[in-house]
Amino acid sequence: IRAIRNGTDVPDLPAFEYLGTQSKSFARYADARANRRDVFYIQPAGGVDICNVPVPIRRRK
Repeated sequence: IRAIRNGTDVPDLPAFEYLGTQSKSFARYADARANRRDVFYIQPAGGVDICNVPVPIRRRK
């Protein structure tokens, strides 16, 4: 490591928004991941490993 800068010192630092894990929207999203209905899945699993529910993020406009 040759140099380190604090994030607040970086000009035009991108800002991101995320879907809060305590929200009803995230609960619906996690349920949809646990009970996939895609053609690939013959029967919904009824559960999902926490690592298979990525938190949706997007760059703030």
